[in-house]
Amino acid sequence: MAVPRKLRCRVSRITDHSEHVYTVELAPLIPDPRPPSFRPGQFLHLALDDYDPSRFWPESRVFSIASPAGIMPLCISYSVRGQYTARMEKELTVGRQVWVKLPYGEFVVNSTQPSALLAGGTGITAFTAFVAGMKPGHEQPVFLGYGARRPELLIYRDLLEHQAAAVPSFRYALFSESPDSRLSPLAGRVSVASVWPLLTAPADTAFFVSGPPAMLESVTSDLRSRDVKPGAIHTDAWE
Repeated sequence: MAVPRKLRCRVSRITDHSEHVYTVELAPLIPDPRPPSFRPGQFLHLALDDYDPSRFWPESRVFSIASPAGIMPLCISYSVRGQYTARMEKELTVGRQVWVKLPYGEFVVNSTQPSALLAGGTGITAFTAFVAGMKPGHEQPVFLGYGARRPELLIYRDLLEHQAAAVPSFRYALFSESPDSRLSPLAGRVSVASVWPLLTAPADTAFFVSGPPAMLESVTSDLRSRDVKPGAIHTDAWE
């Protein structure tokens, strides 16, 4: 297990996806050129205030690491919800320095069995590093259901399209509460009912769920109603 590191980072890029959804790229300012070690699915703590090693770690929030392991810069995506993310929206600019500490968390997909990954909104970032790291020879089937309020907010669809073309065992479905036929997501939210018929072997599948609290609660309840064992249900409470 990697020992958590504290790194000063420079904001190298900010992408505004509209509707207060952003992707932020963070370039570590360290003399050691090696990228920080983490496993796909783990998260980092982001602190806006300066960190003094002689004092306590400042107020921070956790974000899944969206970029693949070993690739710089570090990447996170967030939606403005609450005071801290509102502060991020106001204060983060290209060139701004922040602090991160990583890695943390055990929300790691098991590659040795069939998996269903269910993501709502920026909850997709819990899975992007894993999906990006999949190779054409990946043996176990992986299905990803990804939903957002509008098709334009399916901000990682290009990654999914690329990997679905490159990795035969990977499939995905997009969902939108406001579908657009030109962009072809399915209507509605990600749900157990919508993805169950799309799974190859649901009884043998491990389910990983990342998104808003209401989604985690409803999906977990629906999976249990279908007799999915509790040990096969993994949730990432990112909000």
